[in-house]
Amino acid sequence: MKKLFLLLSVLGILLYNCSDESGNTNGIISDLSSDIKDILSSDAPNDAGFEVAADDVYIPDTTITDTGSKGIFEDVTSYDISPSDTGDAPENTADITGISDIYEDTSGDINLSDTQDISSSIKIIFPDTYECENPCTFRVEASSKIVKVRYLAEDKWEIGKSESRNTGFEIQYRFSTLGKRIIYAYGYDSKDENASPVCSDHKEFLIKEPSGNKFGVWLWYIDGTGMTHSELAQRLSALGVKRIYVKVADGPADCVFNWPEGCDMDIPRTYKQNGIECWAWSYNYPGNEMNQADALYNAAYVGYDGYVLDIEKEFDSRTTELENLLKEFMNAKADAVSNGFISNTWPVYVTTWGNPKDHNMHVEIIDKYADGHMPQTYLEVWGESYMNDPAKWIKTGTCEYRELGAKKPVHHIVSTEYNKITSDQINTFFKWSGRESSVWRVPGTETPLSIWQTWEKVDWKMSDFEVITCP
Repeated sequence: MKKLFLLLSVLGILLYNCSDESGNTNGIISDLSSDIKDILSSDAPNDAGFEVAADDVYIPDTTITDTGSKGIFEDVTSYDISPSDTGDAPENTADITGISDIYEDTSGDINLSDTQDISSSIKIIFPDTYECENPCTFRVEASSKIVKVRYLAEDKWEIGKSESRNTGFEIQYRFSTLGKRIIYAYGYDSKDENASPVCSDHKEFLIKEPSGNKFGVWLWYIDGTGMTHSELAQRLSALGVKRIYVKVADGPADCVFNWPEGCDMDIPRTYKQNGIECWAWSYNYPGNEMNQADALYNAAYVGYDGYVLDIEKEFDSRTTELENLLKEFMNAKADAVSNGFISNTWPVYVTTWGNPKDHNMHVEIIDKYADGHMPQTYLEVWGESYMNDPAKWIKTGTCEYRELGAKKPVHHIVSTEYNKITSDQINTFFKWSGRESSVWRVPGTETPLSIWQTWEKVDWKMSDFEVITCP
């Protein structure tokens, strides 16, 4: 099925690009490259698993590559479609004491010589890479008897502790001394301050200063912006925008009639050439999961840097449908990894309500599959009192996600579609939401173009963010 969508996308984009000003495409098929034309005219029997009527096109179960033409299927290895380092910001979640603005206490060593080391009972699982950008988030996997985890640097200086099993005993810590640091995690089976640890684990990390932010903007339709993708990329780059989310599907993948962005290599390549990460996103529905997931597979093939599923009212209070959809998208990602289009670290996020509890959205199911959450914290839509206190509603939203079972990073989206929210309010929003904050949406298509003037005053280079702790 994935090959069907990819091949149909070729036909659709060629027809689109080769039509005259009136949209007439007569005779275009005769101009297709010989490779594609041979496939379209194949008389092979129908064993592809779908019906072929007398006038239908048969698409054999083969891998399509362009051996000489300059169409959409240029040699994929000639483009950079490997996932970029998204640099997820450490999330500020958990019951943490003494985390904000903590630095190492060098007043003396801590004696833990009586510790019984049962390494199988606790394991540091995050950061899951050697490098960590300051401030760093630490999380463990612990056996059921563990009720408290204490973290030390170099087995001497306490950097935090947590009693929140729901978040993997997560803490966040800002280091004053960078470079190689050895982090120890000690597990306790009692919350008593005088209790001794019963297990431990340690791991070395390279602590680095953050490399900036990944602030992004969302694109619905390019047509309504009055610009081409190239022109938009240049304008966003001039502002300092680091990421764009391009819509590639609404339900099933459809590169031929509605969303050619889903199969056009030039789009992600254009933004990357301007220093902007290019992610794909789709609005999703219950049912027909395989065809919807084909949009992710296509996006991975043509070089997008990540993918976001938009899951809203159709999944309120629904668990089976939500799980079925997410499973199928993970299957599509696994296929793309298997075929060498992306690596296993290629990120997949989910965006849904900024107030998921009110919608009975099952965040705990999303968290099983997604690499990150993107709450639609639309203060401008909610009202003036919300816009006047972005910090409060960012903290409220993040902690609500944690309460509902979210352990993955949380990156909020702010709406500017009415041009009521000010640049100062957006800056405050970003400061509390973190380095992967984003804005809905690129001006145009029923939104005032004056939004650009507000965006020009936003601090797109922000690198200092607040720390959120949840009760």
